[in-house]
Amino acid sequence: MEKLIDQNVHKVFKSWIDKMGKEKVTELLDLLEEFGQKIMNQK
Repeated sequence: MEKLIDQNVHKVFKSWIDKMGKEKVTELLDLLEEFGQKIMNQK
């Protein structure tokens, strides 16, 4: 089951890269990481 989930996640990220380009996807993931860190540290 875990392998299937990993394959599906990989397909989603690959489709993002195909549509948006690697640089844009990297920017998005960096922004999401920063957002998550700031929200998690708001306690």
